[in-house]
Amino acid sequence: MKKNKDFIDCPRCLGKGYVDLNDIKRLRRELYWEPGPHCAYCDGKKIVAFDFASKINPDDWFITSDVDKVLLNRYLKGEPKAIREVKKMEDFMAGLVNCIYHLYVNEDKNRSEIVDLLIKDSGVPKKEAEEYVDKVIRAIFSNLIK
Repeated sequence: MKKNKDFIDCPRCLGKGYVDLNDIKRLRRELYWEPGPHCAYCDGKKIVAFDFASKINPDDWFITSDVDKVLLNRYLKGEPKAIREVKKMEDFMAGLVNCIYHLYVNEDKNRSEIVDLLIKDSGVPKKEAEEYVDKVIRAIFSNLIK
């Protein structure tokens, strides 16, 4: 659905306007993203400016529907402080997701055990720990186990 030479089909959702399981697998975000009705990369518009797509990777983990919009705009503008903030968040999330995955899949821990370990070892508040654990377990089943 090319409009003109300045715009291209969204490389994240491939011009559908939403991200599905095939997109998630293609972009290797199985443990981080879930299928949704709205592509955050193209804002559901199905196309993006070529200059945007040439600067920002479609698999950029931070560009999602549920992030702080002010930080996202600073990040997209390339502000060094915002980039450092996002990188720090990305490293934390990757470590957390890998930890939950390892405990659930490799050590056969259940949800409650993992939540308790996260609270004890990282100081993550209980509500956040439960949300993270639930999201990763849901991603394991919806994106990896078929």
